[in-house]
Amino acid sequence: MERRLQLIAHNLANLDTPGFKREVMALKARPMGHGDYPLVVEIAERIPDLSPGIMKPTGNPLDLAIGSEGFFVVETPQGVRYTRKGTFRVDEEGYLVTSQGYRVLGKGGAIALEGAEVVVNEAGDVIVGGEVVDSLRVVSFPKGANLIREGDGLFRFEGPEGELIEVEDPQVKQGFLEGSNVSPVLEMVKLIEVSRVFEAYQRALHTADDIARGALEEIMRV
Repeated sequence: MERRLQLIAHNLANLDTPGFKREVMALKARPMGHGDYPLVVEIAERIPDLSPGIMKPTGNPLDLAIGSEGFFVVETPQGVRYTRKGTFRVDEEGYLVTSQGYRVLGKGGAIALEGAEVVVNEAGDVIVGGEVVDSLRVVSFPKGANLIREGDGLFRFEGPEGELIEVEDPQVKQGFLEGSNVSPVLEMVKLIEVSRVFEAYQRALHTADDIARGALEEIMRV
């Protein structure tokens, strides 16, 4: 319950974070000792829910959102990472980068923007001065892929790059950001549920203490 409470708090804290994907808890059961029963239920891992968030218009031509499945591909000092947080900008060298300064990758590598007017169409083509300079790489992952959250909207893919799937129709929206997919109502319901379970456990512990105390007092009288 404590781990669930931490997870719910983490989701609610990122309610307004662009491109944030809520986390859900995966459980597993294992035998206690020898034999098949009784079973112990444990937390296996926290996994991201990759369902889309709501598109929010910003009017900033370098804010981009993906209307389909898939992630933008960015280059970091630790290697290639993936994100749906499309708060991009142009760095001092003229490259399209994330808010952290990591270069956004197109099909031809890092995307250089040399010109005042930048247009990105739904296919992900980056058009500067009326000419296509590159196309954004938007990739998805095989079913059951192991994605590791690294913060700032970045994910690391634990698997061979050959398993990545290039998204043919990414439906890129220029001037939009994808909102968090956290439902405040759902998370608050879970928060109330966890709080009630905590209260039930607390009452049970108090009851057990009272019984033990009563038994000890009876033994002492005898």
